[in-house]
Amino acid sequence: MELANFLDTKCPGWQRRSLTTINDRLSNIGSITITFAHRQREIVGTLVMESFNSNNAFFWYRDINRWCTVNQYYFIQYGIDLTLPETNLFRILPSFCLEEDEISPSNLFPMELLLID
Repeated sequence: MELANFLDTKCPGWQRRSLTTINDRLSNIGSITITFAHRQREIVGTLVMESFNSNNAFFWYRDINRWCTVNQYYFIQYGIDLTLPETNLFRILPSFCLEEDEISPSNLFPMELLLID
């Protein structure tokens, strides 16, 4: 199931709710199985919606030795042209680690690439 459909079902009206309310709801839902449209991997964890999107989240991309946006990264690394670059990014908080350990560019995902089992 696409993440937008999951949110429509489990967090009705999420588009008009505050970020805090959405994340409280996602926390209440707890761990879910998440797969990815761009790679073969499965993670069990809790989703967290961030306050920024793939066009305004920058990080140092070592492979090209410069700053780039998350949007640019997905194009450079996977050849994916994000169709919803202005939507909030998500990160996954695995069940077994602390939240502060999981904020990194490798754990920021555009909504359109997350699939919920």
